[in-house]
Amino acid sequence: MKITGIEITESAIRLSTVHQGWSSSVVEAYMEEVVPAGETSQHIFSTLVSRFSLSKDIVMNIPRRYVFMKIIEMPLLKDADLKKALEYEVEEHIPCPIHDVVYDFCVIQQTEKTRILLVAVPKAVVESYLESIKGISVDNISVSVSSLALLSLCLLQEQRKDWMLCHLEKGGSTSGKCTEIFVVKDGCLSLVQIIQGQEEIIQAIREYSAGKIILSGEGSRQLRIKLGETEVEELALPDSIRLAPQIKYTSPVPIALALNNLSSLGLKINLHPEKVMQVKKELNKQLKTLILLLILVIFCINLLFLINIKRMENALQLTKAEINRIQPKVAGIINNKTSLEQFTKNMEKLTKVTLDTPCYLDILNKLTIIVPIGTQLERVNIQGNQCRITGWTPSVTALLTAIEKSFAFEQVEIVGGITREMNLERFEIRML
Repeated sequence: MKITGIEITESAIRLSTVHQGWSSSVVEAYMEEVVPAGETSQHIFSTLVSRFSLSKDIVMNIPRRYVFMKIIEMPLLKDADLKKALEYEVEEHIPCPIHDVVYDFCVIQQTEKTRILLVAVPKAVVESYLESIKGISVDNISVSVSSLALLSLCLLQEQRKDWMLCHLEKGGSTSGKCTEIFVVKDGCLSLVQIIQGQEEIIQAIREYSAGKIILSGEGSRQLRIKLGETEVEELALPDSIRLAPQIKYTSPVPIALALNNLSSLGLKINLHPEKVMQVKKELNKQLKTLILLLILVIFCINLLFLINIKRMENALQLTKAEINRIQPKVAGIINNKTSLEQFTKNMEKLTKVTLDTPCYLDILNKLTIIVPIGTQLERVNIQGNQCRITGWTPSVTALLTAIEKSFAFEQVEIVGGITREMNLERFEIRML
């Protein structure tokens, strides 16, 4: 599966297409465009997408200065009930009317209560960014926040339980632009805070005394120098991410946006105004795929059935040919006309299992060869490899001798007694 992550900031726009494989993900394409002074990022973005091969699924970020985030507590409820309860709580926590915003949430911890990360952005802001890609042929569009995608990336690969992520914009530690701090305690997000100014950043880092500090964003290098000896780490992509040979450098943000959507884990936030319609569209797409797979399975079953029928028809044709070959011989030794007609009728209809029919014919064929002249069979009863014959013969002893000498049957025995009428002896013999 492929997805394109799009990072939009005041200074630059970055696009990256990530392909998810079985064991790793590959960054197949990357493009970066600086926003010139006096230009808007939306305008530059609209010109950039025409030169970049987007995947059918894309995820774009909204700059953090437009986004409201807050961790709130709710009662311990099921997902469906939690969503309904949150509809009545949202307006108390966001600074603008609910009908003017797009909001989403994700559960970050469930113990005695449910802790939720609530994210909201003005609807007009989202629509202005979506206007830049209007008319582009894509299947799904997600809208998220870059810092949350980076946080998800850290949560999936960080081994420590207590750490802090500082996401700084270019010049964020000196020019007053927003810098985000995410504090993780016991492996769960416990604090989201926006601070400004170099001193406030350093003070916050010291206050929460996290076991590890991860820096990200365009201003992270500047802050790293100011921290001096404090143990910090620059955010890096996991080893499972590979870059295509033609890509020399990438920002982790668009890749993190794509990976967060590709992964089943992480903090899932979608601020698209029509995300409900998108979910329905995705479900319809999956349903169509399942229907196509079902049709394919039914087709394969029918094909196998037709192949088996064809094989059976070929076997039956061979069986009929064998019947026609030995029928004159069988007619020569079966005296009872009714029995012969019944046998022929049953064999032509092939009421027996096809696999048993050659054995049936083989026994009859052997009888036509070994029965002495003058012997007349009234009945031939064959079940599996057992055969019973009744009839008349000048000498039952000669008949038994002929059967035994032929080695066609392993066991031969007389059933009941032998009666003699005129010059013929009546018999019933069972053979295996």
